[in-house]
Amino acid sequence: MNYGIRRLRLGGMPADNATMGDALTAVGRPTCSPRLLVTPNVDHYMVWRKDAAFREAYERAHVVLLDGLPLLWLASLEGIKGLTRVAGSDLVERICSADFPATSLFVLGMGPVENLEAQEAIRDRTGHHVDGVSPPFGATLDVEWTERVTEMIGESGATIVFVCLGAPKSELWVAHNMHLLPPAYYLCVGGALEMYSGQVRRAPVALRQVGLEWLYRLCQEPRRLWRRYLLRDMPFVLILVQTFLARLVKSLRAR
Repeated sequence: MNYGIRRLRLGGMPADNATMGDALTAVGRPTCSPRLLVTPNVDHYMVWRKDAAFREAYERAHVVLLDGLPLLWLASLEGIKGLTRVAGSDLVERICSADFPATSLFVLGMGPVENLEAQEAIRDRTGHHVDGVSPPFGATLDVEWTERVTEMIGESGATIVFVCLGAPKSELWVAHNMHLLPPAYYLCVGGALEMYSGQVRRAPVALRQVGLEWLYRLCQEPRRLWRRYLLRDMPFVLILVQTFLARLVKSLRAR
């Protein structure tokens, strides 16, 4: 694995024992090939369980950082040690800071206005060179558009590409087009850049520390997110309970 990062399995899903420092070291070094970095949360985990293409994308990822605190609860119940939380929003904050080594960045995704605002925020705070593009609806499935975007990324000289197409689209797009993409780190960071640029407010620290960041986001955008959190992701609670009971039974039998 990259730079001493070790690959583990969480409920079968790839997960790396990387710290924030490990992640920053990795993306701060030159690469001679495209490298995919993903930041799974509970929603990603639930999609991963059902979507074969998404599972394949995760197998092709070079770094898998656990974003969601509930995933660490699952790791604890499974007896997995060495995993830490590296939130995508925190990673973006550290990369898009003045003390990160000077680099060239590229923002792929978001709406046209949001993309430009993200670029402007990065330039204002860091002085880094940054380019970007916002795909029209359905463009990520278009071969010609993908070829144009890969040319733009290559011409920009970007060493880090923030892929903000939404999950699972971001991960699938990078994994599917890995053979075309120029050398760079492709970071699938969801809405982290919207938070970085102030377009969306991030949950207070107290809520993040107890795994309730999702509730804050649901209150912000209930019409867009209620199906994700209340239908697709709620079965994760059952997974936690089943894992706890299985470990309890195993412990009792061992006595």
